[in-house]
Amino acid sequence: MKNLKKRLPSVMSLAGGLLVALFLWWALIQHGTIGLLRINLLARWGFILLGLLGMALLALAALMLWLKDGVKKWIQIIALAVSTGTIIIMLAGFAITGGIFAGGTGNSPPQLFMTGHTGVYGITDMAVVFNTEKSCVNTLYWGAGEELLEIEETAPGRQHVFILEDLQPGGAYRYRINDGPVYTFTAPAVDGTVHFAVAGDAHFGAPASRGDYTAQMLDYISRPENGFDMFLFAGDLVEYGFATGQWREAFEAFSAVSSNIPTAMAAGNHDTLFSGLGNYLELCRPEGMVNGDSFRLWYRLDVGRVHFLVLDVEWSAESFSREQEQWLRAQLESIPEDEWKIVINHGYYYASGLRIHGWGWYDNPETIERIVPLFEEYGVDMVFSGHNHRLELLENNGIVYAVGAPFGGSTDAPVVYTSPSNLWDGTGERGFIDVVIEDDECTLIFRNHEAEVLKEYAFSRK
Repeated sequence: MKNLKKRLPSVMSLAGGLLVALFLWWALIQHGTIGLLRINLLARWGFILLGLLGMALLALAALMLWLKDGVKKWIQIIALAVSTGTIIIMLAGFAITGGIFAGGTGNSPPQLFMTGHTGVYGITDMAVVFNTEKSCVNTLYWGAGEELLEIEETAPGRQHVFILEDLQPGGAYRYRINDGPVYTFTAPAVDGTVHFAVAGDAHFGAPASRGDYTAQMLDYISRPENGFDMFLFAGDLVEYGFATGQWREAFEAFSAVSSNIPTAMAAGNHDTLFSGLGNYLELCRPEGMVNGDSFRLWYRLDVGRVHFLVLDVEWSAESFSREQEQWLRAQLESIPEDEWKIVINHGYYYASGLRIHGWGWYDNPETIERIVPLFEEYGVDMVFSGHNHRLELLENNGIVYAVGAPFGGSTDAPVVYTSPSNLWDGTGERGFIDVVIEDDECTLIFRNHEAEVLKEYAFSRK
């Protein structure tokens, strides 16, 4: 017992150093960490200092084991205090960022997600997705007429996915789960006219976010008289993707729209932070809703002659993999030249902004060099993004770029750099983009949180 007491400071130092090394290894292999470290100077220094602390503890443990009884008492006391604090912090870090004690999303309202698989009538299939606190079997009733089709699950579970296939363009549908409330939606038409909303960066869970503003905008989009066919969200739904409570809050709020209007969500850098990727995939793109050649982080949505390509571009270009590049090229090649090609993802390409934590949040040379040439080669018409927290309209080489954020998240400070591609910006406003396509004509309406018009811009596709 006496010998163990003597060795306790060295053992604790060794444990603390190894825990630091294990945490850093785990964090670095997570989906979005490399982007975080490349772009956020504070995070980079935090990782460096944590690494130095780990090495210091390992060196101290080695020194005490080598000197044995020659180590001074005050060194042992410091080593024990620092290593104990480090172990507590590292265990807490694992628990929080790994979502170990976060719990599930509980009972969530149904979300009507577009799957990415195109039905026989030229529009994407839909999926009704929801979660339950306890494992159970559910039945979905859905259809367009008096007689509703019935889909019953074959096995109990907490996550539930029901696929609605081969929808009639412009058809009015309704659905309910078991004996629950009835939800209604209208499938997009394929007559060349589509009306959709684009937004990004709600950041549920962030102290500076305005959930009341988000609720106002969701209410406007949800009203049948405003006639939205689709809702496309450009990422950063939550502040910390590893916190399931924030996802639960977000889906409760978004259900005002996403239970009744076909919805699609791109992944944002905050959504996938540390263990957040698993939450995004499970809640926004669960395996049960992915059919055929549709991917989970990047996918295509077809609405007649209008084609949406949802990409995985989060911090910058580091998440744009070779596989994704090949997929994007193949999709763009397959779309006829006289049809709309629209890209939506989180990270921006051209933008105005300022420097934050050592990174220039404006015209991004990495995404411009890596991805924009594909847009220009294959005639992409529009690119929607978030990430920058300022509404902005830009045009470069015949392509319209629009930033549709923040949708309730904090607003950025005034710009220090204005992009040469800038046509307009709404710095200081929270809002979204109201988009109407009619044949070869498109109108973009930038609205604030009260749905007031800030900027209207019309153009014809190339």
